[in-house]
Amino acid sequence: MESKLMCHDSAIHPLKANDVTVDAAASIVINELQNNFEQCRVMIYGTGNLATKTALKLAELGMHVTLAGRNVSKVTRIVHVLNDILPSHTPLPIQVFQANRTDKVDVLISAISAQKVLDETWLNYLQPDGFALDMGLNNFSEQFIDKILLSERALYRVDIQAKIGTAILDLKTEDYFFSKIRGKIKWLDHTAVAGGIIGNENDVVLNRVTPPYVVIGTSNGTGGLK
Repeated sequence: MESKLMCHDSAIHPLKANDVTVDAAASIVINELQNNFEQCRVMIYGTGNLATKTALKLAELGMHVTLAGRNVSKVTRIVHVLNDILPSHTPLPIQVFQANRTDKVDVLISAISAQKVLDETWLNYLQPDGFALDMGLNNFSEQFIDKILLSERALYRVDIQAKIGTAILDLKTEDYFFSKIRGKIKWLDHTAVAGGIIGNENDVVLNRVTPPYVVIGTSNGTGGLK
């Protein structure tokens, strides 16, 4: 009730926090690896929303991505699906984690809801100059944390401040687009369209539906111009 008394003008915007977290994690990985992020090896522990979206995003950027989890059959199913989704030009398919692997990864990412699950044995898969990233909440055990810090390797937690500003700007951009750019109006005795709306034949196509206007052309009725 108090909020209604204080807020006289407000708007509701849909925003999925998990998507911001995924984008923030990708930004942290890219920033830490600098220009060498392509072809780098990343292991992600988890089979939920955060883990799968992050795996897909990093694989599309050209990284060697391995997915691990408690349930091997579930990991295998998810990896098959993700590889089917990846664009055909993606250089490297996502791999299923194998416990006997000998190559080490540059980044170890945890993306689960359980606490203190990953113990110090997971450090055996991490490069001496690699780093770990906690996308969940306290996913690493106390022993893992002690040993990784003693080894002078970095341990980070995802901070959505890396991308929350971008998400807010995106909302503002959408508001501007739908209120100022996109639409259908009467303009100089003609019907005019803008912002991706396909007009009827002979409708005027504008760059926006609010002044100042720029005429792009005349609609051919099928999405192109005459």
